[in-house]
Amino acid sequence: MNEDYCVYFGTFGKDNPPRWTLLSSQPLAGRLRAPSSRERAEFQRLNTACVEQGDTPDGQTPPCSRPELLAVSDIDKDGKPEYWATEPYRWDTGLTVWENSGTLTPLLQVCVGCSD
Repeated sequence: MNEDYCVYFGTFGKDNPPRWTLLSSQPLAGRLRAPSSRERAEFQRLNTACVEQGDTPDGQTPPCSRPELLAVSDIDKDGKPEYWATEPYRWDTGLTVWENSGTLTPLLQVCVGCSD
């Protein structure tokens, strides 16, 4: 086998699986919400990462990918928002939860198959 093979795959048994239950045995109804435009701007200001993703021909630079804010929560109710966002890696895209306390502190990182 070479580098171009599928190691893992998965499908959902239901047409509409429950959302945001990756880390919980029960739904997190009301805990996660869509980010406001102000929160998106704050996240982009605090997280300036830009990762070149993918494989491109020699002499070409792959496009730069920025993290994308997906949801906001305050699960521990400490008044500091938790930002749920994509986190690009060279060969994959993961999910990271950061707490915003003036700087971003990673609380959880999930990237199955990420090698860098």
